[in-house]
This record gives sequence, C-alpha cells and structure tokens, in this order.
Amino acid sequence: MRKILFVSSVIILTLISQILVPTVTAQGPLTSAFAVQNQSQTATAHVTVEFYNQNGTTAASDSKDIPPGGLGNFAIPGAITGSWVGSVVIRSDQPVSAIVSETDDFGNPTVWGNYEGFTSETTGTEIYLPFLLRNRSGRSTFFGVQNASTSTAQIWIHYKGHSSSPTNKDLGPISIEPGASHIRFQSTDDADLGDGWMGSVIITGTQKLAASVTDIGANVLYNYSGVTAPSTHLLMPFIVGNRSGQDTAHAILNPGTIDAHITITYMGSSGTIVKNYTLGGGQMWNLAHKDHTGPGFLGSAELTSDQPVLGIVNHTYGPFSGGGKKMSYTAINASTATDKISLPYALRKRSNKEQGIIIQNAGDTTTTITLQFIATLGGTSQTYTNNVSPGGFWNLGTSWDQYSGLQDGFYGTATITSNPPTDIVAIVNTWNYAVSSSQDSLGSYIGVNY
Repeated sequence: MRKILFVSSVIILTLISQILVPTVTAQGPLTSAFAVQNQSQTATAHVTVEFYNQNGTTAASDSKDIPPGGLGNFAIPGAITGSWVGSVVIRSDQPVSAIVSETDDFGNPTVWGNYEGFTSETTGTEIYLPFLLRNRSGRSTFFGVQNASTSTAQIWIHYKGHSSSPTNKDLGPISIEPGASHIRFQSTDDADLGDGWMGSVIITGTQKLAASVTDIGANVLYNYSGVTAPSTHLLMPFIVGNRSGQDTAHAILNPGTIDAHITITYMGSSGTIVKNYTLGGGQMWNLAHKDHTGPGFLGSAELTSDQPVLGIVNHTYGPFSGGGKKMSYTAINASTATDKISLPYALRKRSNKEQGIIIQNAGDTTTTITLQFIATLGGTSQTYTNNVSPGGFWNLGTSWDQYSGLQDGFYGTATITSNPPTDIVAIVNTWNYAVSSSQDSLGSYIGVNY
C-alpha cells in the first residue's frame, strides 16, 4: 500500500505555484496520497512536496518532474512511520493543481475520501467549517488548521452548536509554525462538547490559513475543505433526491448576525424547483434535498442569499449515518468559477475503480463544454464535447459505453473548457465497484478552476 520514495537531489525552484494540504495521515487507520496535475501544456513542472510535523519541523520530503498536462503521484515517504498526522506543502515552478485521497487501503478500500488542496487564493485569515460532529450516530470529525504563511500564526477556534446540541466554546490563542497544522480530534480533544454534539467552527488567525475536515465512523468517511470566503451565490453541481438508493443533503451556515433570506433553484430531471428559506444569524441549516425536490430528482442547484453564507453537500447511498458509500463536497463560491477546470485525477475501470464527472454551466448562455482526458497510463488521450444550457449539467460516467474510446485501465488527468467562454464548475466522484455496498468506497473532489 505504501510506496517508499527516495530523494536523490534538491531542486531549486522559481516558485510559481504553492498548494497547502492541512490534514495528512499515515497508517492506522487512514493513509493519504496526492495527485498533482501540471497545468502547463508546454513546460515540465519541477515539484517538491514537504511533509510537516505539527510542531513545524520537516518530517520528510519528495520531488519529481511532471510533464506538460501530466500527473504526478506522491505517497507517504518511508521516512514517516507510525500513526503520523501532519500537513503538506506542495511547491512548483509551473502552475499545478492537487487533490488528496484518504483511505484505509488504496488497493481495496473500505473507506475512501478526497478533498482539494488550497492555493494562495483560497486561504484566508478566517476559515469556516460548517459541519462537525462528536460521537453522533456513530461518527466523529477531526480537522486540521494549517498556517499558509512564512511567519508563526496565532489562531482562535470558535465552536457553535446546532440547535439540537447547543454547546458552544472558544479556544486560543494557539500557535502554528509556517507550513504546519494544528489538528484536533473531536472525539478526544473536544470531550467537553458532549456526546451527540453537531455544529460548526469558525477559525480566525493572524496569518492566512487553510483547513480541512474528516468525518469518520464505521465504514463511513466524508471529507471536505474549509471555506475562507462566504458568498451570496453558491453552486452545487450534483444533487440527488431519493433516486436509485441515493440522496444528497446540505449543511448551510450563516456566519453573520443578520438573518439570511435564501433561495435555492434546483434544475434537473424534475424540471426547475425553487425553494425559499430564512436562516438566522449564526445558525446552521441541515436538510436532505429530497425534502425539497421530491423523489427521483437528479440535477444541480444554485443558491442565492441576501447575506454571505457557506456550506457543504453530503452524498450517500442509503442512510446518511449508516455504513455504505459516502462523500462530501463544498458548495462552490460562484465568484471562483471560470471557463477552465483542471482534474488532477481521472480514470476508467482501473484498480476496480470507476468515476463520474458532473459539470455545471454556471453562466447565462448555452455553451459547448469540451472534456479532454490526458493519459498517463493505460490508454490514449480522448476528447468529448456536449452542449449545456444555463444552470444545466453534464453527467457522465467514464465507464459508460459512449465514452468507451477512453479504454479500460485509463489513468491520467483531464481539462474542461467552455466555448463561448462561460463559467463552469465540476466535481468528480470515484468509487470501488469490487467491495461490499456496505463499505464506503466513494470519494469526491471539486474540479480546480483556473
């Protein structure tokens, strides 16, 4: 499962791109790995990955060259042993994007999760974690807060309980060295929240920060990236309402003190459905989408609000708290959407894994979306196109017959563009079809707009 990586030389970089990974695990019970895509189509990217202990010292490092448009995989180095938990900083002399995979076994996972690395544009001195748990329905969360600067950061952590478990608390100041993370396990570090606690966390700091959350139980794993900029306009590319044994739900947080008047527009198999809701200041709204859409819905959603809000979407096969396939993604701030997306990790029927890619047209006009797969292993590069109307989405499974040109065993990266240039967003779902339906082999990451 773990590949030992040897570093034979040090590459001095002209730094163009830096990506932060707030929570990294090695061995029992979870292990992390990273997929890094070179966004340049003409130049090789020289990439270094540094692993940081929580006290700010360097635990290990690795480096490799990634060809134009190509993929570089990084595993936990052999120098790191035991149940290590820390953070990673990825540096490159070309623009790159990266995602994290987290699992108990890369070869035959019973739990699987993904989340996106942070760029300098997605860090901030405030960061929001809309959904955390402590010993609730068999699940607890843990989160890492990473210092994205070159100076020591002081942070303050503010816990806000949901109305069903209204315990609040404040922590800080806590010092974090550059590149390092402060990592908290709610089950052990936050026992004073009590069993059954559900709520949100707001973190403030003296330097820019990144953060990520892992939500874990028996055969259950959700991951998501923290949010640094609440928005009045959020996008949710993939919504399911009680369809084929699947459901999605959102946890929306209003971090301000003023009521937020929210409109959610669902577009998909049941047509257009519009719902309105008022969310009080400091409150979190947890709702299964089937309660809005009714059964059988498949589509996307757009949220607008008169106050900045943020949130995540949870996706499940079967009950949200029971075992089975689970994933999370952060509701996307519409201001970050562009006409170009990087997918650092793409495959077709490889190592018992399949993928679904969901692309949402966030613009006001119909556009032709082009999806180009770039092979690293197992097959040749392929390009597909589709016309998508405003607010609509393109849902494709890489194993479906119409994409058979991709070839079984394909492994690489992908880029997505729109023409005429229109804002688009995407998520990628990955699952292992060879394990029991009671095991959580489903992970998701947001395509990286650039």
